[in-house]
Amino acid sequence: MAGDLDVVVIGAGAAGLAAGRAAEAAGLAFRVIEAKSRTGGRAYTDYDCFGVPFDHGCHWLHSASINPFTALAERYGFTYRRGKGTRKLHDGADWLYGERLDQAGAFIDEAYEAVHAAGAAGRDVAAADAIDGASPFARLFHRSYTSYMAGEPERVSTFDSARYRDTGENWPVLEGFGALIVRHGAAVPVTLDCAATAIDWSGPLLRIATVRGTLTARTVILTPSTDLLGQLRFTPALPGWKRDAIAALPMGAANKIAFAFAGAPFGEGGPYFTMLDRADGSGAVVLVDPAIQPFATLFVGGVEADEMERAGAAAMLAYGRDSLATLFGSALLKQITAGCATLWRSDPDIAGAYAVARPGQGEARAALIRPIADRLFFAGEAASLDSFATAHGAHLSGIAAVEAVVAARSRTGVA
Repeated sequence: MAGDLDVVVIGAGAAGLAAGRAAEAAGLAFRVIEAKSRTGGRAYTDYDCFGVPFDHGCHWLHSASINPFTALAERYGFTYRRGKGTRKLHDGADWLYGERLDQAGAFIDEAYEAVHAAGAAGRDVAAADAIDGASPFARLFHRSYTSYMAGEPERVSTFDSARYRDTGENWPVLEGFGALIVRHGAAVPVTLDCAATAIDWSGPLLRIATVRGTLTARTVILTPSTDLLGQLRFTPALPGWKRDAIAALPMGAANKIAFAFAGAPFGEGGPYFTMLDRADGSGAVVLVDPAIQPFATLFVGGVEADEMERAGAAAMLAYGRDSLATLFGSALLKQITAGCATLWRSDPDIAGAYAVARPGQGEARAALIRPIADRLFFAGEAASLDSFATAHGAHLSGIAAVEAVVAARSRTGVA
């Protein structure tokens, strides 16, 4: 793997593939390396479990009207569905109806608004501190927020949450968002099964040690998850401000537990989200989508997701079946034809769902993005100020990192 390069891109997820395309367009000598035997990273469409596309990771075009993957889906012949699903709530004993449903829904919406208002006002506190925790509906908000942010409201910064640019448009990619991202990056040359282990930036050229040899380059773009960044060996060590930024953005936990069914047990209606919140505090956010398989997907996050994952996929599927029986009756379980549980925390090349900014650490993403000595550049969903935790945020960060590399080369007079 000899030969000096302008840039080595570590990781071939959405950020790394976008960086590879941008580096090629800029005329840079580059190499993209990936620890896995596939590209895409957390953008992963599985065809084996259900016989149809199932996204283990990203699935929706979030903020679709400003999401670059919306146009890319159209370019490559992928289809997506516009519109919003409806919301249903269940307290573990029964569905919420009428005034109680309206009150619960209003509290959840107002709680999100309160979190964002606190952050917009510069209050960098825990999201839980911005809401009325004594409300009988506080647990429902907790359930929703934890699944959405991959961390409990007690552990997430309001300042960070308020920066997220949300247009309210979340459109599923029917053929798989992971497949779309891989398709867009298909022409990028990637060296697979090539995990980076150390980076020596003490000399005039960086030396990137990998399991398949050593690369030398003028710059490097790092796209691994924050937990994996913390495991890489750097010589010299990263400066304290960068280590602090990485530590302030630990990987959160979020998993899916999905099921397909014989027949059409949910009818032909549009998609809807159900929040199940039992009195013991357990529950899930459940998407029921009769139009596509899997028909029902449970989303769990935070500490609960970590505990389930440690128990294993079989235990997660059992939990999912029990939750569906609570919602729809035990007879539904006889119609299950297949199930699948994701295990992102256990994936040694990922180590979680997406990065979560801790309370008081709302500026950590800006510090993570900032290059070091015009030689070490950073990208990935964690390195997005207003689209974190999304595939398009990662994609745009990869492009921005290459632009920063080109700008640095111009400043130093490198052709």
